Amino acid sequence: MGIFSASVVLKNPAHLERQREVSLLVDTGSLFSWVSAPVLEGIGVQPVETEQFRTITGALVERRIGYLIVAYDGRSGAVNVVFAEPGDIEVLGLTALETLRVAPDPVNQVLTPVVALAV
Repeated sequence: MGIFSASVVLKNPAHLERQREVSLLVDTGSLFSWVSAPVLEGIGVQPVETEQFRTITGALVERRIGYLIVAYDGRSGAVNVVFAEPGDIEVLGLTALETLRVAPDPVNQVLTPVVALAV
């Protein structure tokens, strides 16, 4: 699969006017989105818990998690976000892609709108 980035707007769910546009690597292998802690703190997103994650090398790391609104091309939704630390890669993860109802198109390097599935 090709690697590409997408520009999204991150919003503080309690204060929607506090927002920032960022470019994140699209990563369907990451459950959560990872965004630099200073960026999240800059828009007032607060951590609510700490969670362990296993890295691709097998190491265990602990990171803070919070909630934010992510928006892309007229679509938006609430997602969990990991407060990335120096050395972490900032990514738009699978739950954000599903929440936004988009699928990665690695050939054209864009996010393509999809219709959400119903049960």
